[in-house]
Amino acid sequence: MSKSISEDLREDLREDVKDLRESIDETLEDGVRSLRSAAESLSDKSEEAIAKAAVAVRKAADVLSEKAKPAKALAKKGVAKIKEHPLVSAGVALTAAALLISLLVAERRRKT
Repeated sequence: MSKSISEDLREDLREDVKDLRESIDETLEDGVRSLRSAAESLSDKSEEAIAKAAVAVRKAADVLSEKAKPAKALAKKGVAKIKEHPLVSAGVALTAAALLISLLVAERRRKT
């Protein structure tokens, strides 16, 4: 059972990282398309400014990618700890779930 919990968590983390990466890629592609479209309808000076902006967007994406690396390492450490202490991890997960449920109930009561 403890193996399946850690495998599930690992798979969830992989899916989250994959989704984040895809979202970043899509956002960057949208930005580049918009910049290219704008460049086609503007003067040479504007095209140069837009090209510089595209380079800045790419650099920002590289920085974001680098900042995601520590999160990945931290996730690996978390998975290792879960493997080391599966019962404690299950208890923590159940406690967190109970806390989230109680917060949702409290928020729903507050709104009504």
